[in-house]
Amino acid sequence: MIAPHVAAEATKRKTPHIIVQANTPYDIDETLENLEVRTINCDRSITCERFYELSQEIVDIHLALEPLVAPFDGSSEQPMTMEAIIQFTKRRSDEASQALDAVMSAMKLHKRVCADAHAQLFS
Repeated sequence: MIAPHVAAEATKRKTPHIIVQANTPYDIDETLENLEVRTINCDRSITCERFYELSQEIVDIHLALEPLVAPFDGSSEQPMTMEAIIQFTKRRSDEASQALDAVMSAMKLHKRVCADAHAQLFS
C-alpha cells in the first residue's frame, strides 16, 4: 500500500493531459502530453557562412582531383619520350600534392564548423 503523502506527490508530478477534439465525422479524441521544450540559440549567419566555405572547399577539391583521376589515354600527336613521361608524372605528383592540401584545408574547416555548431547548440 502506498502512503497517502507519496501518492499525493506522484499525482502532482504527472503531466496534465489535454483533450483535443477533431472536427471530423468520426469525432476522434486524442490525449496529448506536454512535451519538454528546450530553446536552442544559434547564430545562423555564422553557421551558414561556415558551411558555405566548407562547400566551396569541397568544390575546389573536386576540381583539383578531377584531372588526377582522369585516365591517361596516351594519345598525343608526338610519341612520348622518357623525358615527357617523367615531366607528366612530376606534374601529376604536384597536382596530387595540391589536392592533398585542399583536402586537409577542407577537413580543418569541417572540424571548425562542427565545433562551432556544437558549441552553439549547448550554449
